[in-house]
Amino acid sequence: MTVQEIISALSQYNGKFPEQALVAAREHWALLVPEINMAFERAVTKNELSEEEENFLFWSVLLIGDRKEKDCFESFMLFLDQDDADYSPLECVLGDSLTEDLPNIVAIVAEGRAEPLNKMLISMKAGEYVKVGMLRVLKHMLFNSEITTDYFANHAPLWIEVMVANQHSFALAVLGEILIDLKLSSFQSMYLGFAKKDSIDHGMLSNDQIKDWAFETECDCRRDHYGSFDIMSVKNWASMNGNNEWDSMFMFNPFEQFIEEPYMAPKIPRRNDPCLCGSGKKYKKCCLN
Repeated sequence: MTVQEIISALSQYNGKFPEQALVAAREHWALLVPEINMAFERAVTKNELSEEEENFLFWSVLLIGDRKEKDCFESFMLFLDQDDADYSPLECVLGDSLTEDLPNIVAIVAEGRAEPLNKMLISMKAGEYVKVGMLRVLKHMLFNSEITTDYFANHAPLWIEVMVANQHSFALAVLGEILIDLKLSSFQSMYLGFAKKDSIDHGMLSNDQIKDWAFETECDCRRDHYGSFDIMSVKNWASMNGNNEWDSMFMFNPFEQFIEEPYMAPKIPRRNDPCLCGSGKKYKKCCLN
């Protein structure tokens, strides 16, 4: 496959894992990197992306993790520095990977560089889930002795200020969990105030944990292990196995014999369309899986 054929294949979504295109992407990686960088840079200037652009960007993010591509780091971080709320361009591209895979990929391509992650945490544009990802990567760096506890002690006040300004209650809770784990008790009074004002996500960090400034067990504090990503593992995702339950669901109509007009199956929703079950979620985050 040529580079353009690879891009075309990765831009089309049919519910099946594009293994041939991904194998070709690995083989022609040096030629594909400039195209990925340009795709990241173009995406920053757009308020809305086409479905083809979303698909290519999705695979591009996973590919730079798979290839450990440090030369895409700058454009990648520029792409991440935007809102990640539901139906935002970034959320439409990454979906569940925004929380499940992004931290690992950032850790891989950052190669121990903490300052770009700090800049993301003090950005007024970056979304909450992106910031949570940055926090988890920094924590990973700490346990790998790439930064020290002092890094959190010195930078957390400004991170907190930005999170409060943006009402990022979940990110505040994740940061609080890390500060407790690091025994940085100087932040306890601040977090007691957040708890009193209900400014943090209590599902992530409870009032008792803040009052005790400790966890009952080590298991209460999340440990992440980053450093490798195999794009071929995506083949095992439910949304990539090619078995679409909607096909059989909509083709069966028990009342068809009583209807004079032939039964017409409703249109199968696309990845980012509202799910037909009425949950209010996107198809890719609901019945597609």
